[in-house]
Amino acid sequence: MTYKTTHSLTHSFDVKIAAKYKDAMLAIMIHHLQYWIMHNKILNRNQNEDRTWMYNTLEEFAAHFEYLSKDQVKRLLNKAVRLGIIRKGNFNESKMDRTVWYAFENEEEFLNGENQ
Repeated sequence: MTYKTTHSLTHSFDVKIAAKYKDAMLAIMIHHLQYWIMHNKILNRNQNEDRTWMYNTLEEFAAHFEYLSKDQVKRLLNKAVRLGIIRKGNFNESKMDRTVWYAFENEEEFLNGENQ
């Protein structure tokens, strides 16, 4: 299944995050997560476990990041989990829905602090 999304033609990242983790692609992913999690926080949406979450399927991420495969997206997200940057959850109404939700482990750091 191919997803078509409306997305920015430019992607950016925080140089400090790229340098800290020695990974520009991870920094681009973090910037994307920051945008959507902050968007949801402002709208007071997707609040669970005292955190603000965003959700996407791997296919939706890969459609947004046309230069990454679904496997590359999965590896980046898993790396962010291993490094303690994000956590995964499932707050879908249907038990059949396996869409993964993502939140920052330290929301203050990534939404309000030095790494905003």
